[in-house]
Formats: sequence, C-alpha cells, structure tokens
Amino acid sequence: MLNNSDYATAYTSAKNATSSQLRIELYTQALAQAQTPSEEGDIKNKLATEYSISGDYMRALDISKDVATNTSYPAIERAYAIQFMADLFYLYHDPQITEQIFSAEPFKSLQVQGDTETSYRHLYEYASSFFPLPISEARIADFYADDLMTLYYASSTDETEMAQDRVAISQHLANFDRISSQANSVFNTQFQTGAYLRYAIVIGKLARVGDKTGAEAEAAFQEASRMSILITGADDPFIYYHYADFLTHMYPYQRVTDIETMLAKIYNGNYGPQTPIVSFLKNERMNVTGVKSNVARLARIDPQFKAYLETLGWQEQAGDFAK
Repeated sequence: MLNNSDYATAYTSAKNATSSQLRIELYTQALAQAQTPSEEGDIKNKLATEYSISGDYMRALDISKDVATNTSYPAIERAYAIQFMADLFYLYHDPQITEQIFSAEPFKSLQVQGDTETSYRHLYEYASSFFPLPISEARIADFYADDLMTLYYASSTDETEMAQDRVAISQHLANFDRISSQANSVFNTQFQTGAYLRYAIVIGKLARVGDKTGAEAEAAFQEASRMSILITGADDPFIYYHYADFLTHMYPYQRVTDIETMLAKIYNGNYGPQTPIVSFLKNERMNVTGVKSNVARLARIDPQFKAYLETLGWQEQAGDFAK
C-alpha cells in the first residue's frame, strides 16, 4: 500500500511520532497525499484513534462514521471503523456516543430501544459482516456468554438456548483465534490489547458456568496483561478491574488479597479524569453499562477502592454501594 512515496513518507513520520497531537498533524498531512480509497480509509481510521486518545472522542466518532459509510473504502477498513465506533462507547461510556451512533441509517435500525447491550452486539455483528476482526469476534462471544450466564444462574431448563449460546461462543472464539494474528496490521496498538482482554473476560465467564477452569481464565487474563505490556509498554487498568471482578465471582472469600492488589493498581495509578477507566467508574454510578452491582461488590470487598469511588461521585447515602 505504501507505493505512493509522498504518502509513505508522511505515513511513516506519523506512525513514529511521540505524541498523539503530533500524530494527528502528521496523519492529516498523510491524508492529503493519499491517492487511493485504501490509503484514505486507513489514514482516517488512524486519525479517529488518535483523536480518541487525545480525548476528542466525538470527533473520532464522526471520522469513523465517515469511513464506515463510504462504499469506496475496502471492507476491512469499514469493518474496523464500525468496530471502533462500538469500542468508543465501551471505552468512554458516554451516552452521547450511543445517541450519535444510532442517529441515522445504516445504524439506526440496529438499535434496540432500551437495550444497550443488544444494540452494540448488533453493531459488532454488522462490523463482522464486512470483515471479521478479533475485537468484534471477542465482543460478540462475550454477549452470548452473558446470556449463557443469565440462563445458568437462573437454573434455566432451556437447554436449546444454552446450547445455541455455547455454539455461538465457540464459533466466535474460533474466529478470534484464526484471525487475531492475521489482522494485527489493521489495529492501532493502543487498542489491540482490548481483543486479548475481551477474550479473557469470555473465558472467565465460561469458567463461572463450568465450561472452563479457573486456571484457564487466570492464564487468559495474565496473557492479556503480558500482551498489553508488550504492545503498549504499559498494563491496561481495565485488565485489573476485570481480573478482580472475575476473582470476586469465582473465589469471593479466598482471594481477597489478590483482589485488593488488583484494585490498588487502579486507585494508586494516577489516572486522569478523562481516561477511559476513570470515565467508566464514574459513569457506572448511573449503571451506564449495567455493571454497577459488580463495581459496588468490589467496593464492599476493598474499603480503599470504595473511598476512591467516592472521589468520583459515588455516595453511601444514595445507596450506591448496596447489594
């Protein structure tokens, strides 16, 4: 793709830049040198990622929607753009993102009013219909794992639906395994680790229903951490959160020290107010993604984590930490 020498020079300079703002400037220059739809789509996807990193995620969303709806761009670039739109919501947990994504077709018909999770499953499936990418495949598997857990803990006798969930999970995890190494070139490294984390989350949920072992789940979380450090040079605080959440459900009383160790990496991490982990914890007080009870459960185990949540607006008197 880099046979356009002016584009290749600008692209390489941007990729090697040391700050997000500089990368935005250089990718914008590269965009001006792009001569093919493939080059344009690739650069716009990278610009969307950099705008998100800089905190301007609504600008990132606009760019991604442009790529997603441009029929001249390659399917893989459109798939990445659609996937990234969904990722933005799960990174920043801002309801305005949902409102903007589903404001018009072809996305409006994918939304299920009052059901955020199903709406985003539809969006990831739409991305996968263009080209299967690891994050989308892991996310879709995760939605079905949630349904399987709901049926399992409700002692459901609907063996047909549970079997269908297991088939879907197996299929999408197999897709993940098949394409994760092949698709690395279309990921920005800042977000590539999300695929490994989501895979670990699915294995954790399967362990909770007896389809995997706890050891397999912990190995998956440790692999996600290893890949995060390898790819980005730093661990992802969402790995700490989800690993701790898994431990509270799998070993609620036996692993308190390990849970506290994981959570301490979040509240001692000096994460800024606009970072995704802080946005998530702050917004989940309003149960934006439906896991407020899980966050509250962690707070009841670790008083220091509870105190940290209180600095983000959680309130004891409002019942935020109640079971």
